Amino acid sequence: MRNLALVGESRREIELPELAPPGPNGRHAVDIFQTVSDGFSDGSSSFVLTNDGFLLKVHNNNNKDSSNNNNKPEWIAPLDQLCENPGGEWFDLSYVDSGNELLLVCLSHNGAIVTVDPTSGQAELVGEFEHGLQTGAFSPDGELLCLLTFSEPEEEETTKRNSALLLMNAQWDVLAEVNIPAHIPSEQEKSADSKVSMCWRPDGAYVALSTVDMSDSMRKVRIYKRDNLQFHGIGQMEDGSGKLVPNMMASAGIGWAGAGCSQLLAAAQRKGKKGIQIIFFEPNGNRHREFLLREKNAATTHVRGLAWNVESDMLAVSLREEGGVDKVQVWHRSNYHWYLKQEIRHDNKVAKVMFHQEKPNLLLVLFQDSLKYHEYEFLWHPSNVQIMAPNTCMAHVVDGAALHMTALDRAIVPPPMSAFHVVMDSPICQLLFSKDATHPVSSVVCLSDGSVVLLGNPLTTINGRTRYTAPAVVAKASLRDLQGVDWTTLRSFAMVQQTSTSITLLAVACAPANETAESLRSLTINWTTEGENTTASLSLSDNVIALDQRVLSMAPWVDSPTGALLELEDGKLFEFEVESGQLNPIVGQEFMEPCSWIAGLKDTALLTGGLGEEETMPLVFGLSSRSRLFYHDLLLADAVSSFFVSATHQYLAFVAADGPRSQLRFLPLKDLQKFDSLMGSDQNIVLGYEPRSVERGARLVAILPGSPMAVLQMPRGNLEGIYPRALILRYVMEKISKSCYGEAFSMMRRQKVNLNLIVDLNPRKFLDEDLSLFLTQVKVIDHLNLFISCLQNWDSTQAQYIIPPWLDVLPQNDAEAKTSFEFANKVNQVCSKLRALMLKAEQDGELEGGKKIEDGHFLLPVLTTFARETPPKLEEALTLIKENAIAKSKQQAIPSKKPPLFSDVAQSSIQYLAFLADHELIFNVGLGLYDFDVARACARNSQMDPKVYLPLLKRLRSLPEYYARYEVDMRLKRYEKALQNVFESGLRSECLDGIEPTQINKSDEALPVGNEFENCMSLISAHNLHSVGLTLFDNDEAKKRLIMSSLGDNLLAEGKAASALTVFLATVPVDIERAKRAARAAKNWRCFFTLAFEQNGQSDEAAEQERKTAASEIASGIALASENQYGCRFDFGDAARILLDYGGDLDGALELWIQGWSWSEGCRVATLHGRSDLFERCVEAAVAFVQTAKEDLDERKASYLTANLRYGEVLELRKDAVRSGENDEAQMPDHQDTGSVFSVASNVSNLSMHSTSSTGSLSSVISIKSANSFSISGREEDTRHKSKFNAMGGKSQKKKKKKKKKPCKNRIQPGSAEELKSLVDTMRSSCVDDEFAAVIYSTIEFLAQTGRSFESARELYRCYLDFSDRIQQTHVERANAPRDVNKIPVSLPCEEAVAGLGCPKLAATLHDVFTML
Repeated sequence: MRNLALVGESRREIELPELAPPGPNGRHAVDIFQTVSDGFSDGSSSFVLTNDGFLLKVHNNNNKDSSNNNNKPEWIAPLDQLCENPGGEWFDLSYVDSGNELLLVCLSHNGAIVTVDPTSGQAELVGEFEHGLQTGAFSPDGELLCLLTFSEPEEEETTKRNSALLLMNAQWDVLAEVNIPAHIPSEQEKSADSKVSMCWRPDGAYVALSTVDMSDSMRKVRIYKRDNLQFHGIGQMEDGSGKLVPNMMASAGIGWAGAGCSQLLAAAQRKGKKGIQIIFFEPNGNRHREFLLREKNAATTHVRGLAWNVESDMLAVSLREEGGVDKVQVWHRSNYHWYLKQEIRHDNKVAKVMFHQEKPNLLLVLFQDSLKYHEYEFLWHPSNVQIMAPNTCMAHVVDGAALHMTALDRAIVPPPMSAFHVVMDSPICQLLFSKDATHPVSSVVCLSDGSVVLLGNPLTTINGRTRYTAPAVVAKASLRDLQGVDWTTLRSFAMVQQTSTSITLLAVACAPANETAESLRSLTINWTTEGENTTASLSLSDNVIALDQRVLSMAPWVDSPTGALLELEDGKLFEFEVESGQLNPIVGQEFMEPCSWIAGLKDTALLTGGLGEEETMPLVFGLSSRSRLFYHDLLLADAVSSFFVSATHQYLAFVAADGPRSQLRFLPLKDLQKFDSLMGSDQNIVLGYEPRSVERGARLVAILPGSPMAVLQMPRGNLEGIYPRALILRYVMEKISKSCYGEAFSMMRRQKVNLNLIVDLNPRKFLDEDLSLFLTQVKVIDHLNLFISCLQNWDSTQAQYIIPPWLDVLPQNDAEAKTSFEFANKVNQVCSKLRALMLKAEQDGELEGGKKIEDGHFLLPVLTTFARETPPKLEEALTLIKENAIAKSKQQAIPSKKPPLFSDVAQSSIQYLAFLADHELIFNVGLGLYDFDVARACARNSQMDPKVYLPLLKRLRSLPEYYARYEVDMRLKRYEKALQNVFESGLRSECLDGIEPTQINKSDEALPVGNEFENCMSLISAHNLHSVGLTLFDNDEAKKRLIMSSLGDNLLAEGKAASALTVFLATVPVDIERAKRAARAAKNWRCFFTLAFEQNGQSDEAAEQERKTAASEIASGIALASENQYGCRFDFGDAARILLDYGGDLDGALELWIQGWSWSEGCRVATLHGRSDLFERCVEAAVAFVQTAKEDLDERKASYLTANLRYGEVLELRKDAVRSGENDEAQMPDHQDTGSVFSVASNVSNLSMHSTSSTGSLSSVISIKSANSFSISGREEDTRHKSKFNAMGGKSQKKKKKKKKKPCKNRIQPGSAEELKSLVDTMRSSCVDDEFAAVIYSTIEFLAQTGRSFESARELYRCYLDFSDRIQQTHVERANAPRDVNKIPVSLPCEEAVAGLGCPKLAATLHDVFTML
């Protein structure tokens, strides 16, 4: 789809001072070499070699104010003066590196080789060949020179010279010399077609030589290897016959393409008498394809030269027609087809055509009559697309005189094919398109002969339908008729205005020779129609817009049919106004570098809906030759192959390479319009909205205006139409916001967009206003079913399809209302409202639009709404199917023998419902309706075995009504309804005689037959239906008491002893025994002993003994459960009180108070009962605890300090690891977390067993370990499947010696995150918890107040205070530790946890006492 445009032309003419007069062949340029500007100098230089031996250096200065004169050479080097045999034709100029310096090397047919210093122009003769040089060429890398000359004959009696091929290096050493078959010299007059040509392959691996052999006078192309000139191949036919290729044209020479064109060797060949074709050879010499030159006078046309550009994607062919003009054609290959992309005609004779050595798009044309040459700059346009109507997108491909056209919105036809084409009289140079489909002229075609052709509109309306046809030629005009301007200087036409009878064009006029300042000229094409004839004329405006430099690019506005956008060579942007005919600069939109491709959006008010009152600047985008895409000074991407501005979709789309992948990106124009470069770059702007991955090397051709489709051309040339998410989502959201649900649904269904978006975009508007419109537009029933089936209870615009802020599809009021919409209940809301609307439409017999519908038209969508609700309303769905089937059967003229539920409509409806829900579930729901006809109809579509469901239904039909319902409910596990039905069956005294028990489920026992209270009671107990049973038997107190007792027993079995106690106490009368058992299980000893007294009335000796025994047992149980746990010290007090009050055991009670560290309470009770010995026992126990607590505190302190020292080292190691890039996510667990194996292991390894500490006790370690261990009960062999494939199957297995497994060592790596966790857990477990601190406080207070062991209390206080102060001191030392300023500050999560470690503070009263005493 690419078209080649001529965007620049420079004309050069060199003026020479008085030199030696020219020879018989005149003086003209034969070769040229141009250097590239280095960015620091004013420009580049050109070295021109003339045929009579002068080498000139001309400065190519593009600066208008420069003092250098471009038409005069900087220096002139006369070459013939250095030769012994002057007067020969010079033919080659090369720029090579000789090893020490860069030199210009000139070759002469007389055999001279001269080097010239490019700076000073000093020339030096290297040497001369006695027999002259037929041809010669340097290798592309400049290291080797291949020459063709003659050598002396080996035998004296013959005068026939031998042809010799030489290979020399840049130091002029001969590396190889081979004799080749004798050829006819190019200067021999008897053979006019004996020109000798030579060329290298671009990679320098081979050299090709084209000569006419003297033996058979036939032209041959031979290929030699680089290193030693070994013969490699000869040009021959590709059929394997070995025949040589005849009729090759000598004047064309040969040219070798690079990898861009499969390394083909090009030559020209006469095909018959009236045809010329360019043929190609493979590197091995075999013919490989060709293309035919499309010349009308081929018999009198000669190919004068072939030239490839550096990328080998363009082939220049120089043609000369006898008695006509010289032409230069540029050909391009794509998709195995050769396109003629440009043709330039010259009245002067062309001497040579060549491309620039480094610039692939710069063509140099040297003329024969004088020292003139032209430079033509071409530019590839990814596509020529015409967008006329809102839905019209026409692609054009130029192929010589043929204009191929394809409507991309109708068909994707890859070139070289097309939907239709128009053939012109001459090759096409440029296309201009109209943006208005109402005008009779849709496009203007400029031809190479100066003709201008007006084409009509390709859109035609036949029988109300729009069709595409090949446009007709409306009229023709010629640029040659213009007065006051040379038509060959005009290029880069742009259509700036169009009316019904005229078109205004803006053209760039090339600068005169040796100048750079171009100008703009305005042309008007007027046409008149008389009958069927239309005549057109061209007129030139007197308005000349002079420019101070060259025009780099000119393009029409994307959204406006008037005016044009212009960019000069320095990057300045201008806007051409038609009304004033002047150029207006666009301020603030300059690019960071000159861009060869530009596009602009003129009316940016369309982006804001025309609401903005302030003046807005146009949006201008540019793509530089370095593939960098700019929006004024913002670089959008730096590896872009093509871009497209879509005014309809309001996107800037471009294909950018991102490493090994390529993406099609979409930048919203609104975001770019609001972008402020002073606020910094925005990554979202650069990446765009919903990018799409594409094939590497793909080019963007077009984005269709009326469809969310983008057309891409792949590197091979084929076209692909894709639907990117960025285009689809915008298209769909806009359609939904405009209530065009039919178009939106169709696109979403085809492109697999979540259909929830239809509701989620504006749920209030959809449900309240547009639901009937949606039902009218989505006409296909299957589409309605699909929509309902896809509904989900979440907002797709919050996660899947987030509405971008630049897309105005939701009004402000609707956006506020959307926040209050309950998406968790969305499916139910849509289903209920849509179902009501469909049922109403069926009832009315028509939709809102007036379309008539039949009854049952929406049956399947209504069933879908029932099935999609939460919970599914399958019962209502089956009821609707039954009602619809009965109604259909009544409407039949002839009654059917089938039951209504077995009709085709009913069966298909049930089948569809079974598709939405589980088959067995549908049968169970039908069974749960207690309608066995419906159940049977469902069973036919539930894949159930008739041997199963038919006997079942037969049994249910034979049972009494409520007992049959009871069995149905038991089968469906609806136990509450089953209880109600069996109760109702018993209440109605249904007869159950002769009914056999049945097995509901295979795993259950047979259901006993009965409807008595015992059956109800077993159902109540089995399924916890006590509340229902109490309601049913509310009038029977005896049965209520049994139900209450059963409820209490169930609660007690479930471990809810307190609840069971309440139930037993609420029973009338109270069940004392069950209540006592519940109170004891709930550890409610007060209630237990109260019930015991109530049961016995007066306390006799047996009852007293029973209470004492119970008190002893309860107290022992409490003490055992609370042993060595500081947090349970109050439980010891309760146990002591029970033993004292109800057991009368003062000694035992005092022991329990001592075990619970309740010294004060024990002494109080001992004093109360006058037991001084028990008082002393309490004091002694408290003193003994002081010694134990001191040892425990000392161990804790030692463990803490050891762990703290290692913690500092490991912490610094982990910080260094984080600084080096290691991911350290060591989140510290809570101290109550028992899932850390490392923390427990560290506690065991670093701490001694504390007899009074819960965190360090052996029981806690065992419980934690068991909670984290998992093993299968029994041996592994007992649980494995026995087969011949494992060790347990098979009849005989060889015993293998089992290798002893090494014990798994759970070692913690030093310095690891696991060690850091372990150390933190050790430090945490070493600190005193609140319960232990409370015991220590009470002990110190008791001993200090008794006055007998004041020193023991002081020692314990000081020991505790020393431990607490030492912990705080470690925190201070860590905080004040010196920091390395050269390291990056790093904080780990565990540091905060460690900083909060410490011991609880004791009461201030102790501090006051021990400070003063």
